[in-house]
Amino acid sequence: GTKAYMPPEALIPDPKYDFKLDIFSFGVLSLYTAIQEFPIEHEHQITPAVLKKQEVQIYRRKHWIEKMGVEHPLHPLVIKCLQDRPERRPKTKELCELIESIFTQHKKEWKNVLELYSQVQMLRNESDQYR
Repeated sequence: GTKAYMPPEALIPDPKYDFKLDIFSFGVLSLYTAIQEFPIEHEHQITPAVLKKQEVQIYRRKHWIEKMGVEHPLHPLVIKCLQDRPERRPKTKELCELIESIFTQHKKEWKNVLELYSQVQMLRNESDQYR
């Protein structure tokens, strides 16, 4: 994968992979969607501190998060997904509920994403099968 999309636990030797890694990457993609700009530095700019898990990811992407603004509907989702510690990131079901809530609140403004909303509902139903 692309290092700039990876959470800190995936950047260390012998990483442990689980679904929380994908939640983090979803947060990066959501940030990109919100600002229409890649919210990542070039891979060669990933510092040794990042590799040692010493750089807080939200601060690493501070410029892009500020560009998105706290008023953006995806802001809470991005902040939750970009947590350094995997246990602080939402579970799949929680993420689906958050997405559903965001789209429900902004349905009128985002008519062109109703198809995505229905896909999220389908994903939520599928995740219920694996509880």
